[in-house]
Amino acid sequence: MREFRLPDPFKTATEALWRQEVDKVLKGADFEKRLVKSTLDGIKIPPLFPANLTKASGIESRLIDLPSDLERPWQVLTSVATGLPNQANALILDDLAHGAAGVEMKLDANGILGVAVASKSDFDMLLAGVVTDLAPIHLDAGFDGPVAADWLGEFAKRAPNAPLAFNLDPLSPFAHVGSSPKPIHEHISDAAKTARKWAEPYAKAQLFLASGRSVHEAGGSEGQEIGFALAAALCYAKSLVAEGMSLDLAFQRISIGLSADQSPFLTIAKLRAARRLWDRITRACGAQSEAILDVRSSRRMLSTLDPWVNLLRLTMAGFGAALGGANSILLEPFTALTDQTDPMARRQARNIQFVLIEEAHLGKVFDPAAGSGFLDTLTDDLVKAGYATLQALEAEGGVVAALVAGHFQKRVLAVQAKRDEDARSRTRGMVGVSHYPSSVDTLPVTPPMTRSTEVREEWGLALQYWRPAQAFEHLRHQVAALPKVPKVALVTLGDAKSSAARRDYVQQALSVCGLTPIDLEFSLLDQEIDLVVLCGSDEDYRSLGAEAVRRAKSMGVRLVLIAGHPTEDLVQAGADEFLHLGCNFIDLGSRILERLA
Repeated sequence: MREFRLPDPFKTATEALWRQEVDKVLKGADFEKRLVKSTLDGIKIPPLFPANLTKASGIESRLIDLPSDLERPWQVLTSVATGLPNQANALILDDLAHGAAGVEMKLDANGILGVAVASKSDFDMLLAGVVTDLAPIHLDAGFDGPVAADWLGEFAKRAPNAPLAFNLDPLSPFAHVGSSPKPIHEHISDAAKTARKWAEPYAKAQLFLASGRSVHEAGGSEGQEIGFALAAALCYAKSLVAEGMSLDLAFQRISIGLSADQSPFLTIAKLRAARRLWDRITRACGAQSEAILDVRSSRRMLSTLDPWVNLLRLTMAGFGAALGGANSILLEPFTALTDQTDPMARRQARNIQFVLIEEAHLGKVFDPAAGSGFLDTLTDDLVKAGYATLQALEAEGGVVAALVAGHFQKRVLAVQAKRDEDARSRTRGMVGVSHYPSSVDTLPVTPPMTRSTEVREEWGLALQYWRPAQAFEHLRHQVAALPKVPKVALVTLGDAKSSAARRDYVQQALSVCGLTPIDLEFSLLDQEIDLVVLCGSDEDYRSLGAEAVRRAKSMGVRLVLIAGHPTEDLVQAGADEFLHLGCNFIDLGSRILERLA
């Protein structure tokens, strides 16, 4: 019988062989610059990770039990943050009737930053018809947390199994606003007294929320967000101990609040890192407590421009939070920046989670990221980054002292400045905003509130919220405010093939402003053209550029823009602006629009 032999097997893949193939493609380009990315914590993310890794941090992960109800592996939360109590109540009842497990209520006596609840009767109206024994109620009342907690405690009528989340958290508004109605120490002490008051009647209630969301929404890094949340947890645990609660029980009644954004891998690793650090900290304190992760979608990632893309971002946020092991997830409506009450948007916010649970079955696999070289490495690096932030805060006297002195805010704002620079240069893009923008007709009627980075000094010691889309939204509203949309002509110098890449870049970059360039020959230019964009290769600019600029100017064109880097001869010929990779596009666009106004 003749022996059957298969062809020679594939060569064993090694990193060295892979690198050889990569170098062929790079053709001498720098490997680090082209293929290695970095997070804002300075964590490098190479394109390839080994499968077998040794944890460098020395922090082992302690397994958590799978949820008893695999049909609902996490709490599906919804939110109300606007309107009068009766209006918000209708939203709550509708959400709960259509599948939401619980609700987060943002309260504000003035009705500006939350639901207008200024009294116990307002609060009772807000929760009319809600069975608190079944529906988890999460509070977000800022400095008024103790008052709202008393209202909730009385409303629930001391039902011992009510799954309440008082979520007392005075540090978040203090970090965001930069001040407090009375000394922050007193707010923390009042919150601890209130928490101690309701700890025994509601044995299953979470008392404090140690949140890093104010850091995230201000543009901070993942490590800063984790470290701040854990520093807040230590502060709150100490305040509960001061009121007579055991340290072990104090940790058990504190939840960790984190944000989930459109980067699912960073979200997964961030949540896993937070669990590991919580495990290490509680053990070091002689306690045993599993981390309870309360995760909500990032508002920093949203945009009023082409808001439909927000649906994709919210889906990625929910995906990352689910695989990261969140205990509760809240996804805001994709119209949250302009209309938080839109019925369709609220339904989508709920249904995204239902699809992840019931169709994707994300809750039926324990820690699906385990074993991934990439995610294990990233988790370990974020553990170290978060722990470094925590150590720095404790070395400065604790989170309260660090906030009062302003040291921590300055570090966060430095990261925000880097994010802002990357956004303005379109280095880190947003679909529908800085890349592939929609038509100017989709702009909301009212411009969104925004703070320019140029006035950051006026914020003092506050972690003012920031979104990368804000600058682009403002730019689009500048165009919408003009008497007429500027007429832009794109003129190609030399061979069109040699400048094709620049032409594509220019067309997309100008569309970010709501400007649509049209292809024209020089002979067709006239005084109705507001802006001429000259596009060619570097060689074409050297031979034809200066003359083309002078010719355009002589024909009455108001502005001449060069698609490329500035050169002395083009500047002397009268070129007004230069558009190229890495330039501050927001500043460039603003200058162009101001001159065309």
